[in-house]
Amino acid sequence: MPLLRRRKLVFGFLVAGVLFLSASGITLYTIRTTLDNLIYRSGGDEIKNKTPADLGLPYTEVEFAGSTGLQIRGWLVGDETRACILLGPGKGANRWDVLSYAPFLYHAGYSVLLFDPRSTGLSQGEKYGLGYFKSRDMIHAANYLNVMYRIEYIGILGFSAGGTAAILAALEEPLIRAVVADSAFASLEMAATSSMSRLQKYSFRAVLPVFRREAEKKLEVNVFKELDLTEKIRRLEKPVLFIHGTRDQVIRPANSRRLYSLTPGPKEIWLVPGVGHVEAFFQHPHHFRETVLDFFDRHLGK
Repeated sequence: MPLLRRRKLVFGFLVAGVLFLSASGITLYTIRTTLDNLIYRSGGDEIKNKTPADLGLPYTEVEFAGSTGLQIRGWLVGDETRACILLGPGKGANRWDVLSYAPFLYHAGYSVLLFDPRSTGLSQGEKYGLGYFKSRDMIHAANYLNVMYRIEYIGILGFSAGGTAAILAALEEPLIRAVVADSAFASLEMAATSSMSRLQKYSFRAVLPVFRREAEKKLEVNVFKELDLTEKIRRLEKPVLFIHGTRDQVIRPANSRRLYSLTPGPKEIWLVPGVGHVEAFFQHPHHFRETVLDFFDRHLGK
């Protein structure tokens, strides 16, 4: 082989190697950033001046201890009913982000509990853990409502990670009798890989064991196992309504389809055509209100 041709060939291999390593580095960085954002950081939540009173709703400031003794703060809209709907914000969201849902529930005769998940709003805490810690605090919220206000029938309307957390809480807490999960994810892997390319998905599965061990050490819980609903939901006998937009690019609708197919108990699903992530209420407010209220009315015994 001529020397010039050999040099060109070697140079070509070097260039290809550099490009491969660069692409791999970018892919691993993307995966790492995605996992960090999912597991550790809540971020982005905003404390606003608005309160339920600005919407004409009576409310009380509430505070209760979460699962690790952290103080969880929120509002209880109304307190003279036997049934209450707990609103579960999604990732990086707090009570102000779900306040717009409270009026239609209150005017339908329900009390409504809005709270700041740990590490957001005015609640204590730093570890996020996506929906796992939120599910623990939902359980404590249900018991707080029962002990302090004698509320016997509790439903949860949860959004994104809050929907996943709501299902987890319902699996363990008898006071939680029905769940509406809007844009929930089926597992952390499905959530993380929703927007990844095929190469990124292969790389994700390759590095997942290492990241899983690291996350478990930092959070002191295996959130990948705890947030995998594909097995846990097979034990759910309580009624659940899944809502998901067909154009959701954040959490693909395949997540709700999967969960619906695995749920053994009473279940319903509303796949909303042309709607993105947690957008059903804003694009189809009348249908959303009717569907959610009909579901809760039938299953909470109000």
